[in-house]
Amino acid sequence: MSFTLRSWLTAAAASLLVAGPAAHAAASSAASAQAQARIGAALARSGQATTPERLRQMPAGIRQAFLKARMAQQKAAATNDGLDHVPPTLTAIQTSPPVNTAGDNYMAKFKLQLADSYSGVSLVCIWITSPSGRNDNGTCNDTGLPTQKVSISLGIQPGTTEAGSWSVNQVAIWDAAGNVSMYDSQDLSAFGDLHFDIKSPVRYQDDTVAPAFISGLLLTPTLSLSSHPRGTTSDPYLGARFSVADQGSPRASGLKSFYAVFCLLNMSYCVDISHLDTVYRHAAETVIAGTQVLPGNLVPGEYQLYYTYVNDHFGNYHHDISTLFGGDTDMSTLFPAGATITLTE
Repeated sequence: MSFTLRSWLTAAAASLLVAGPAAHAAASSAASAQAQARIGAALARSGQATTPERLRQMPAGIRQAFLKARMAQQKAAATNDGLDHVPPTLTAIQTSPPVNTAGDNYMAKFKLQLADSYSGVSLVCIWITSPSGRNDNGTCNDTGLPTQKVSISLGIQPGTTEAGSWSVNQVAIWDAAGNVSMYDSQDLSAFGDLHFDIKSPVRYQDDTVAPAFISGLLLTPTLSLSSHPRGTTSDPYLGARFSVADQGSPRASGLKSFYAVFCLLNMSYCVDISHLDTVYRHAAETVIAGTQVLPGNLVPGEYQLYYTYVNDHFGNYHHDISTLFGGDTDMSTLFPAGATITLTE
């Protein structure tokens, strides 16, 4: 802590000794807000990379100051270098239906429309606040591959919660170039009433059947390790489209995650593609899964589909191993257009 900040906090604490309870609470709240704003701005100036998980764990005040400072940094850095310096945009948001044990919603669900004019949207996060303001829960999801326009659904399991009217308090969106847009509660008011009700949510434990992988299509069957996504100097993406289904019994809990591994035949090098769905009860889906390739970790060659894994929200899972690697699944039946990714220099 700097001498200036320490002196300010000491003086503030001394003034509270002669103030009444109301003044004490107000000054304490103001001091906390200012301290969190300073911390968030300092973290942004440090230039340290911040993962979605770390961002979710930040107190709301620190997170808001951090994201605003990052946005200002990006605006100041804009040049005519052919790279993407423009943050992505939230164009619409649909809030959750009521979360109620009497119905079939144990989680809050949101649908967002996103757009980015150049490098493409790559990640979105959303946070919700309880009626008392004490609980601040959030979740993040990526788009698989960067895309200029996308509709994405996110689900948040509030856990042990307060009953009452909750609200969306923050949305953050990243593009493939690392630009971020942050919308706080004031910004989000332009999208209408984003409150929703929670009444003692519980999880329905009624799914006993594993999900199934239906078919796949490689979106990047050939990829140069030295290429860059448009408007960036970052590493390239590889991806695929997957169709999956979860029939469930007696009800489907829905796809939770999908995982596919591609390897050289001698298994000296492998690369995986994954997709995470945070929304409960999606019984059938066609999803985009992707990953950013780190060229230093791979070599050029023919990467065959080795392994697939899919699980649902109740923990049931199914996996396949290719006959090329000693398994019992002919992957050409799942990927009729080809199950090989060719990486070049």
